[in-house]
Amino acid sequence: MRGTIVLSVLASSVVSAAVTALIMLTMLPSAVDAQVAKLTGSGLSVVGADGRPGVNVDVGPPGGGILQVFGSDGKTVRLSLNSSGQPGPTGIAPNAGLNVYNVDGLEVVRVGSIQALNGYAFNLRDAQGNTRYRAAVDGNGDPTIQLFDAEGNVIWSAP
Repeated sequence: MRGTIVLSVLASSVVSAAVTALIMLTMLPSAVDAQVAKLTGSGLSVVGADGRPGVNVDVGPPGGGILQVFGSDGKTVRLSLNSSGQPGPTGIAPNAGLNVYNVDGLEVVRVGSIQALNGYAFNLRDAQGNTRYRAAVDGNGDPTIQLFDAEGNVIWSAP
């Protein structure tokens, strides 16, 4: 019971932080008095005074944007927002989502499209990169929640 509460609080906190970050990224530009109405180019990098990258924005080869936020080392991606990838026959783009990475660059959270489900999911991974929690909605609109063991076996699910 206590594990379920902790997992619920953790999932809620991660989603809340991600939504807050997205709102800030959306609202902040309107608060800045910019000199240029539009920037044009293949990509944009924001670097610190020490020359380390902090943010990188690109357009992916198949189209769609990719936003990456780096850790303090300027090399390890800690947050990635992707809308790239051409939608398949079902309309699911393979790489549309928000990924959060730990200090070692390992994906620990993903919210986005999952082609294998033909739908969308919220995944939490452990320190070894194994999915341990998934809340998903498949292409038919059917929701599922699953808990996995370290080997990837479903140990609990609803429905």
